[in-house]
Amino acid sequence: MNPKASFVVGMGPEHISVQAHGRIDLIVNDEERDRILNLLIGKQNLLGVKKWPIDEMSNFKESYKVIFKIVPDELYFMNLDSEKHKETVSDEFIKII
Repeated sequence: MNPKASFVVGMGPEHISVQAHGRIDLIVNDEERDRILNLLIGKQNLLGVKKWPIDEMSNFKESYKVIFKIVPDELYFMNLDSEKHKETVSDEFIKII
């Protein structure tokens, strides 16, 4: 298994994103997996989120569920939206971690 991961959150409709690079831990313990799923479902209910990828888990009842925990080694922020968020506009990534 390749332990490296990266992901991007954002880029629409505002041109703002957070990007992370790091490693993944595969959650194989059933109790830990269930604990994490319950935390995510609880967070969804608390925030009133209408559509979340975790909802799709019920479509795979007969399948083995896999959860990856992403541990970021680097975290970057970029804002190209000069009209709405002028205070953080930059042509470069801002390194957070």
